[in-house]
Amino acid sequence: MSMRNLLFLTFILATIGTQAQHAIVVDTVTLTETIDNSVVSRLPRVRDTSGRYTKVVAKIDSFLLDRFMINSFDQKELTEFRWYDVSFRSEVKDDLLFIAFAGEYYGAYPTNVEEEMFFDLRTGDYIQNEDIPFEALFTLKGYTDFLNRYWLTSVKGAFQKAVDCAGDMDPYCSYYDIDWYQIKNGWFYFSLTNDCFPHAVRACAPDIMRSMPVDSLRQHLSPMGQKVLLDDAYTTRYGVDKCLYNQKMKGQIPTNLYLFGKIDARQAFTMAINLDTRSDKVTGYYYYDDKLQPLILTGKHTPQTITLIETVNKRPTGKFNIKIDREYKEGAYNLHHNPSGILYLSGHWSDPAGKASLPITIDECKVAGPLKRMVP
Repeated sequence: MSMRNLLFLTFILATIGTQAQHAIVVDTVTLTETIDNSVVSRLPRVRDTSGRYTKVVAKIDSFLLDRFMINSFDQKELTEFRWYDVSFRSEVKDDLLFIAFAGEYYGAYPTNVEEEMFFDLRTGDYIQNEDIPFEALFTLKGYTDFLNRYWLTSVKGAFQKAVDCAGDMDPYCSYYDIDWYQIKNGWFYFSLTNDCFPHAVRACAPDIMRSMPVDSLRQHLSPMGQKVLLDDAYTTRYGVDKCLYNQKMKGQIPTNLYLFGKIDARQAFTMAINLDTRSDKVTGYYYYDDKLQPLILTGKHTPQTITLIETVNKRPTGKFNIKIDREYKEGAYNLHHNPSGILYLSGHWSDPAGKASLPITIDECKVAGPLKRMVP
């Protein structure tokens, strides 16, 4: 059993009785798939016990019907139902509804699905829950030091083998996509996302998990990261409790950007910068991956650009100009993180005199924190 499935399977409803105290409850609907007519699924359906939340219940149930791609919870009214062995857990607390389900969907290929959903019980609206990003736990330098010491050396080789195995099919992720982490018995566990390759080559996907003593991790964490992971036991939180904690901490995450790419398609570099959300200042550093010697960066940002001056011993040695666009330009990086729409990043490096200019290619960008000031 994978560590990431363990939370779902071992979730204890500490709030038993809470749901009963709320007028909105979650019932179980039993449906049988229509392919073999043999495998049963148990789906959630919301019900109002008071008659005061009719519109809210209708809105949530409509969302659930769409999610399971059916037009009714009545088996007799279904012409097609392609889900196998779905089960769910639910929690009602603090005017929030939490539903977590797992099952298998049979489309072009069978797909294992695990999903968490949150709803506002005052309006019926779906809530987009965002867990605290892995990279948000670290200081600016702590994150890149962590990657170089505990992750990249061993992971790059395994990831390249997976890419070679997949042939012409490009992966959906990069080896920077650590999306799961857990603390257990004094050890910190972290792993690469499991959604890297198309189903046809899923057997090629690398199953990469690493661990380290928590005491070795501390030096890399930011004060917020230490509070989240160590003081507040974030990785033990689940359901509504975790959603509320995410909302509480969201405003405390600094806007740090980590860019990985190449200058002039040759020199691999890593850049770590902080965008001050209260001003237009940018601070940070970058290094060439084959040297790991940080070069100081200072500059300014607007919704359209990030301008950075590179210095060595307080002497300007170069300049980065990174453009932020809503429209795609050849070679630009697609930044999916922004919730208000896709942003594209592109740019170039130039010498202090501005005579030589080299294009930069961004292969990956990890974002820790809000991008409100980066929206053209």
